[in-house]
Amino acid sequence: MDKSINLYQVLSFLAIVIFMSACLDEFNPPEIVNSESVLVVEGNISDTETAIRLTQTSNLSDDLLIPVNNALVKIENEDGSFRFELSSESDGFYNAIVPLAENDKYRIRIQTEGNEYVSEFLSLIPTPAIDSVSWEIVDDRFQVQVSTQGDENSSRYYLWSFEETWVYRSRYPSFFIFRDGEPIPRTPEDQISICWKTESSTSIQIGTTINLEQNVVSKQPIHVIEPTQNLKLSRRYSILVKQYALSKEAFEFWDLLKKNSESVGTFFDPQPSQLPTNLTCVNDPDKPVIGFLSASQVQQERIYVNRSDLSIRNIPFATVSSCERDTIPNVPEDLRQAFGSGVNLITFPIESLTGLIIGYESAPRQCVDCRLFGGTTEEPDFWID
Repeated sequence: MDKSINLYQVLSFLAIVIFMSACLDEFNPPEIVNSESVLVVEGNISDTETAIRLTQTSNLSDDLLIPVNNALVKIENEDGSFRFELSSESDGFYNAIVPLAENDKYRIRIQTEGNEYVSEFLSLIPTPAIDSVSWEIVDDRFQVQVSTQGDENSSRYYLWSFEETWVYRSRYPSFFIFRDGEPIPRTPEDQISICWKTESSTSIQIGTTINLEQNVVSKQPIHVIEPTQNLKLSRRYSILVKQYALSKEAFEFWDLLKKNSESVGTFFDPQPSQLPTNLTCVNDPDKPVIGFLSASQVQQERIYVNRSDLSIRNIPFATVSSCERDTIPNVPEDLRQAFGSGVNLITFPIESLTGLIIGYESAPRQCVDCRLFGGTTEEPDFWID
């Protein structure tokens, strides 16, 4: 039974956006035996950092990609005088921070258990600097835009990716932690009221100036947020935009991929066009492989936006809008019953007129612990208040 390659799986697992080059062919999917796993390669060769992710399909009828963590991945130049092994990280990620020559060509060589793969040799495409990353409110939605311009000799094809980070808070702070059967004041390291969360882009954002007189991109929309539906703009928001220049072939590949996903609705259905690859299995050229690699310089810019900068109302302030609270007497047995399971947490101490703690206020964990919503209490190194 014929099975079309499920490239939607690749996009749904992106931590970084891949950049590839390709030509368009008529849809003619290869026949693949269900039990045969297929290597999926994502990544970009850059002048500063080369990042590759390797996964494999477990069964083409399943929506699951398995990280490949024990491969040997190298970057090498065309005459063989330069070879550098990428460091292996978790979840199938491999990277190398190594400067590359602009006038040389490079490829990736991958050795997995029993197979060896190589990409085509690729030249680094120069990428013009980002002029600005800006935002505006369009139809009550927060829209991020990018502007850039290249000269007559620059590529007129662009792809953008981004990484957004925001700080948010729980509904109630927690000043005590229940440990070893008694309330203990929280230290700054123990705080669970303020979190930062980071997400990488997964949508395809491309643009071209090929039909314009000048190679200028002006306020190209690359991301839209519904402010009232999440916490991204609840306190302070930051977005790091990365810009890549593409070859004509790479742009056509991404344009085809974008059209396929938008017209078909899902990659689980037969695709109007087959997405080709620039990778080959050395020891078995007929063995299928999914993915493309590309090579380009990277330009990037980060901006910050405060809630107070926005005119939009009804933006949520905290993880939960309302929570039922309770008062627990400062009695050991009552405290153990209320906080021993961790379902409820201490928010505030309750003091008498003389300053003695006579009880504690209790709230459900989801109203107190911001980590339950996917963030971390560790402030990112790049964060600016």
